[in-house]
Amino acid sequence: MVILLNINMSIYSFDTILLSAQKTGEPNLIGTSLSANGVNTVSLSTLDKGIAFNSLTPLGSTTTINVEGSVFTIDTVYTGSVMGLAKTTGGYTIFTANSALATVPLSAKILDQIDVGDPQSRRKYLYGYI
Repeated sequence: MVILLNINMSIYSFDTILLSAQKTGEPNLIGTSLSANGVNTVSLSTLDKGIAFNSLTPLGSTTTINVEGSVFTIDTVYTGSVMGLAKTTGGYTIFTANSALATVPLSAKILDQIDVGDPQSRRKYLYGYI
């Protein structure tokens, strides 16, 4: 069976991805960051390598949220925004940020999404790697 993935037709598409250089594989990606645009990575669980989102202008007020064991400090401007937790095994857990909740509940998550567009996957697609 052949599965074709068209990055331009992804169900979820994000313009920013914050990755851990230690968890992106060999060779490690250069220039990865754990903070940008009001989103900061506090810690990543074993199976997570980063977070993807569509950037907004931060308000300066932040909240800390836990998504499957990974902890992020996220500006409250992202409340109601869809974000993706990037997995080391490939794929994403999609969730909606909510500044009122310290932990993202199961009801607010979509697990094991592989049809996600992010800057890294678009780069690989343009260079013919996928």
